[in-house]
Amino acid sequence: MTLAEAERIADQAARGRLDTTDPSIARTVGQANRVLVRAETWGRDREERRRTAGVAMLVVAGIALFLVGLTLALALTVVP
Repeated sequence: MTLAEAERIADQAARGRLDTTDPSIARTVGQANRVLVRAETWGRDREERRRTAGVAMLVVAGIALFLVGLTLALALTVVP
């Protein structure tokens, strides 16, 4: 499902124009909402997603570097 389709479906569901008691329509509305949440979380276009993924990788690398440094410092103070 594309982002434009998800936006239209979610808009129609929010306005009450869709019968969400029908299981197949409820699944489609749920999928549209998931697509919208994913787009808001990771970015709406390719450039935003790339930037978000790059920032996430930098954060993970920073935490890993911090933990390695902490472990090395602890190891050097415990072992004479």
